[in-house]
Amino acid sequence: MPGDLIASLVAEDLDVDVLTVADLRKPFGASRGMARMALAAGRLLTDDALVYDDGAWHTGLHLEGTDLVRFALPGVVTVPRHVRARRVQGVVEPDVAELFTSVTAEAVATTAFGPALPQREASEWRMAAHAVGRDGRRAHGEVWGTDPYGTTARIAVRLVRDLITTGAASGVRAPAQVVDPAGFLDRLGLRWEVGARR
Repeated sequence: MPGDLIASLVAEDLDVDVLTVADLRKPFGASRGMARMALAAGRLLTDDALVYDDGAWHTGLHLEGTDLVRFALPGVVTVPRHVRARRVQGVVEPDVAELFTSVTAEAVATTAFGPALPQREASEWRMAAHAVGRDGRRAHGEVWGTDPYGTTARIAVRLVRDLITTGAASGVRAPAQVVDPAGFLDRLGLRWEVGARR
C-alpha cells in the first residue's frame, strides 16, 4: 500500500511516461508465509515479473537504466488504475531478489512463523516511486519506516477504520482510490517526501 500511495503522489501534475515503483528494503527475517510464497512464485517474482506497458501487462520486458532488479510488486497492477502511464514497473535491490529466488522447500520448513519483535523493530523498509514525464520532467518520492510486519498490521486497521468512517464505493479499487494518499500516510505516522518536479 505505501508503494501505491507514494506513486500517486509522485504522479500528481505530471503526464507520466514511465513510473517505477521500488521496494528498497534491506534483507531481514521473513515469515514462513513469505517463504512459502517465494517458493511457489519462483521466476514470476523476477524474470517473469509483470510490467504494465502500453495498456497491458506483459512479462519478459528488459529493464533499463538501473542497478535494481525487476520484481513483481503490487503497484504494477494497482497504480495503472489511478495513474495514466505508458509503463509501470517494479524493482528491488539485487540481494533481496536473490533471497526470494533462492528459497528451497527445506528453508520453508525451517523458517519461523515470523521474525521476533526485536528483529522486526530493528528492520527498516522503504518504498520509492520515480516518474519520468512525456515532456522529460521527473519526480521522485519515498515513504519509509521500521517494522514492516507491524506497519502492515497498522495499515490494515487504519484502512478498515477509515472505510467504515468515510465509506467507499463498491468494487475493486487501488489504495489511492479509496484514501487520500498524503492524509493516510500522515495518519499512520509514516515518514514520506516527494521531490520537486523538474
